[in-house]
Amino acid sequence: MDQHPTYLATSAYEAERPVAYRQYVDEEHAEFKVSDYICPAGALTAGASLWPGVMINTGGAVVGSVIKGENQNSSMAGAALGTLVGYGIGSEAEGALNGRLNPWYRSEWVGLGFGISRYSSPSNLPWFTGAGLGAFGSESTNAAVNILLKNWSQREK
Repeated sequence: MDQHPTYLATSAYEAERPVAYRQYVDEEHAEFKVSDYICPAGALTAGASLWPGVMINTGGAVVGSVIKGENQNSSMAGAALGTLVGYGIGSEAEGALNGRLNPWYRSEWVGLGFGISRYSSPSNLPWFTGAGLGAFGSESTNAAVNILLKNWSQREK
């Protein structure tokens, strides 16, 4: 597949359009993308605890491997270990930052004047940072496990 410079920008737009619509409108240039079918797995893990996240990501890895016609064992192992590592990194980072940025947080309403009040929310920076570091740890571990297992399986042949 040739990747032109606008591939990343257009892929976000392409992911929003339903697959059947793309194939109907542009049958000649429609291509099969695994991401069209696997993206919901990542969306389902947002805010999930550890074990549901492991199950959803491992299930998504199995489906993606079957669709691509690959051996699903390395994908499953990578997804499971990646989720475990990423969840640990993300929760530790979020907890550490939350203790520093929101140490005495209590939900309350703040008066803005003229009878208008707003909810005083805690800083979202710990959550964003934890999610980003967790995703990085998860994807890095997943890639490393897949590379190691593929090299190991090729060595045995």
